[in-house]
Amino acid sequence: MNQPNATPKQIPVAEPDLSGNEERFVVDAMRSSWISSSGKYLDQFESQFASDCGADTALGVCNGTVALHLALMALDVRPGDEVLIPSLTYIATANACKYVGAEPIFIDVDEDTWCIDPTKLEAAITRKTRGIIAVHLYGHPADMDAINHVAAVHGLWVIEDAAEAHFARYKGRVVGSLARCATFSFYGNKIITSGEGGAVTVSDAQLELRMRTLRGQGVDPTRRYFFPVTGYNFRMTNIAAAILCAQLERKEAIVSKRRQIYSWYRERLCEIDGIGFQPVADWAEITPWLMSVVIEQDFGLSRNTVALQLSEAGIDTRPFFIPLHRLPPFRHESQARREVLPVTDRLANSGLNLPTYTGMDEGTVDHICKALAIIWRKSRRQGVGFHPSQTTASIGRVAEPATNESYQSNALSFEPLGVEHVDGLLEFLETIARSGDMIHFHPHPFDLQTVQSLANEVLDVYYVALIERRVAAYGMLRGWKEGFDRPSLGIAVSPEHRNRGLGRMFILFLHSIARSRGSQEIRLTVSKDNCRAVQLYESLGYRFEELHEETFEGTLKLAGR
Repeated sequence: MNQPNATPKQIPVAEPDLSGNEERFVVDAMRSSWISSSGKYLDQFESQFASDCGADTALGVCNGTVALHLALMALDVRPGDEVLIPSLTYIATANACKYVGAEPIFIDVDEDTWCIDPTKLEAAITRKTRGIIAVHLYGHPADMDAINHVAAVHGLWVIEDAAEAHFARYKGRVVGSLARCATFSFYGNKIITSGEGGAVTVSDAQLELRMRTLRGQGVDPTRRYFFPVTGYNFRMTNIAAAILCAQLERKEAIVSKRRQIYSWYRERLCEIDGIGFQPVADWAEITPWLMSVVIEQDFGLSRNTVALQLSEAGIDTRPFFIPLHRLPPFRHESQARREVLPVTDRLANSGLNLPTYTGMDEGTVDHICKALAIIWRKSRRQGVGFHPSQTTASIGRVAEPATNESYQSNALSFEPLGVEHVDGLLEFLETIARSGDMIHFHPHPFDLQTVQSLANEVLDVYYVALIERRVAAYGMLRGWKEGFDRPSLGIAVSPEHRNRGLGRMFILFLHSIARSRGSQEIRLTVSKDNCRAVQLYESLGYRFEELHEETFEGTLKLAGR
């Protein structure tokens, strides 16, 4: 069997900057023997971070999700309560609501900030509503005065979810002190990091006391080893705090560099049609977490196609978050409430995050922007019109070997299987059956009811390749729904479109989705007599072993971070 091709070094979408005193402080903490949830670095971090955020107190915790959980418990959120949150955010915001038994109610985002739209809050408030979580998305503050006004009128609390916006400012005021409390994440890809870590900032003494009690197993802060309530071990370690102390020493430089990177991108990308930028309100000073853009129709290619081609050029990207109201844990309740979030859906389908980290230099930004310009010019020159995809799937990277053939069409698109494709897919499958290829492609039944149900699937991935709006290929990644980390791939190409590079392109597209969902390996099965398929997969780096007397199992380790 052929060996997988070597993969060139990739530009990551994010990378921690540990170029200061991080190592020295960690070693000092280790040598002091204070490595758990007490020590000078923890005290120093909490004091300095509170001051930096304009809050009375900061409580270090073990991650950003825990920070949200702790804040909700301290605010006495209970089963049956409702919390208003944006749908365009990381799932931790909604998960924390579920942890305390509350129901997240999803609100559309504002076109002008990409954060929760204050004008949409009133209509969602019911007698069960207890509060609002305002997420400062991708480094841009939410409109806190407007949000706090709605909350005050209705007797609600507000939490800032500032996981992605450390040190950003709203009307001159730093985030972290603009609501009842605020939560932060220090995950490895965040603006400042401790690998894992989080914090809650608060200026309410009673709320602080409750948080301290719950964070430390429920212990009474004034009476050692007495536990008046059931608590949690949510504490931060002194080692994590040591890393953060070193990060805070350089916070101005870190924020300044990110803003410089943001400016470099805008200067170069403004010349490319069809790339839209994150809006910045005139009252906001953003701290860019990632360089967030939207791939508009004028670009000529879908977001997913752009991401795939960037990944093939060695540039990692991330799509915007999948809207929470479309994810399996929440979609049925959202549908029952008839939530319609058009701005969220549009941004999620077209948004792309480009590499952003303080170790980047201007040359790296220039290289990324030139790659985007090449993709844009090539699509114009060849007249390849990929329709904007309505997918919520992610795109990552896998290396594509050289090929002598490439597939070109004036109307080629990869689209997630939808109800509008059902009739065309059934016709396609009948063509495959007539060609005698069903013996090589039989992953599920092909009746109308089954195909319609697949069109509504969210966890597993089902795609069609369309040429002139007719189904030319069908592919899938299955296994996530059953809880497997390693999905299984299946693909079929119409006989009239074979041997032209479409199958290879489609396979690489599916590889990218698997990788970006966190899968490190992908598998498939191939009949031993399907020599053409075996050769194709070998050329893409698959290794085959005998599974049964008539079948090979192929596996591929996916490249990248």
